[in-house]
Amino acid sequence: MSHCVVDSLEGITHSCCTLEFASRQAADGPYYWLLDKLNLYKPVTFEYSRCAIATSVLSKRRLTLLVNGGYVNGWDDPRLLTLAGLRRRGFSAGVIQKFCAQLGTSSTQGTE
Repeated sequence: MSHCVVDSLEGITHSCCTLEFASRQAADGPYYWLLDKLNLYKPVTFEYSRCAIATSVLSKRRLTLLVNGGYVNGWDDPRLLTLAGLRRRGFSAGVIQKFCAQLGTSSTQGTE
C-alpha cells in the first residue's frame, strides 16, 4: 500500500504497472483512496499487460531464484533477457530501445 505514497512523495508523474494491479489503481481503488485521505499528489496511473516471450523467463521472482541459486552467473548473464544480459550479449542501448518501441504496450494478454 505504500507504493502510492512513495510515488506521490517522489513526484512520480506516471505510475506504470501490469494488469494485475488495475483494480488497485482504479479511480475508486485503494491507490487513490489513500492519496485522497492523506491529501497527497496523485500521479497518473497506466496499466499494461506483461511481456511474455515463449521459452524465456521474464518474471523478476523467477529470475531472482536463478541468480540467487547460482544457476546463472548474475543478472548480466547473457542467457537472461535482462537489460544487463542483453548488453553483455552485445546489444546496444539504442537497439534495445528500438525493440521496445516497436513492441509497444498492450492491455491484452499474449505471447510473442
